[in-house]
Amino acid sequence: MFLPKKVYKLDYICFFMKKIILLLLVISLTLSLYVTSVKSVVFDESFYEKEFEKNNVYENVEDADEINRGLLLFLKGEDKLPNVFTKKEMMHMVDVRDLINLLDFVFILLCLINIVLLCFLLFYSKDLVRKLFIFSGFFGIVLPIPLFFLKFSNLFLKFHLIFFPQGNWSFDYSTMLIKLYSNQFFYDSLVKIGLNSFIFCLLFLLIGFSCQKKVVTKLYSLLHKSL
Repeated sequence: MFLPKKVYKLDYICFFMKKIILLLLVISLTLSLYVTSVKSVVFDESFYEKEFEKNNVYENVEDADEINRGLLLFLKGEDKLPNVFTKKEMMHMVDVRDLINLLDFVFILLCLINIVLLCFLLFYSKDLVRKLFIFSGFFGIVLPIPLFFLKFSNLFLKFHLIFFPQGNWSFDYSTMLIKLYSNQFFYDSLVKIGLNSFIFCLLFLLIGFSCQKKVVTKLYSLLHKSL
């Protein structure tokens, strides 16, 4: 018995749609992972304390923790910076806060995309959920590999040229921002972001390889009952 051509065409469309949804969800989920890692480092006060100790900041700046705390509060939305910064430094920190606000918006958007696409993925195929975690874990590990072939100084420069085209991000060594946050600090920050992301990716792989089919099946059935 031969099936109509329309049936074959519909099967092909469903197969293609599942692959597209899986691909988009892998990219979106991985980007969400990296945004989470960035934010976790940016607002981790204990990380700053360790870096200040490592880079001898406490010897050169009085009340370094208090100044840093005030700066982080500013990045979270407070109106004023500590009055130890120059006008140029304050302008740059306004730009940094705008970038973080953009990052927050992107994160919310990615979360919405993840939820919608995951619902579609569960609707089309319950077996692809495990693959989602596995592919996202591998993609998250592979994604930053090209950065390993770039010098940090060049990467740091390109980042600022792209995200701060205003050009107000270069300061003298005597300014407070440089005293608090040296090149070594930013290098260590990048390493910590990478390590945090790597741990998340390993967790995704662990979930993907160990996820029981019963869990996926239950989610699949719950979704179909709600539709």
